[in-house]
Amino acid sequence: MYRTSYDNRIEEIEVLKVTEKSVSFNKNGRVERELLNSSFHQWHNTKTDAKLFLKKRWKDLIIGCVKNIETAEKYLYELETNQPCNQQN
Repeated sequence: MYRTSYDNRIEEIEVLKVTEKSVSFNKNGRVERELLNSSFHQWHNTKTDAKLFLKKRWKDLIIGCVKNIETAEKYLYELETNQPCNQQN
């Protein structure tokens, strides 16, 4: 299986067991268990799925940044014109 991390890495990891909510794998001679999905990482069956997940995350991040820029531009307009932005045509 493949694991994507919050730092945008894709790791191929040999899995020992998968349940509905968790995955077990061998790490440095120890059996580790993690949730399939958390805020820090996600597990995927294929590398393609992992890549698609990261692409969606990056696109969502870009959309969020664009919305922040639009909001900042609106506030700057309001400051410079002393008019609420919703009165702008």
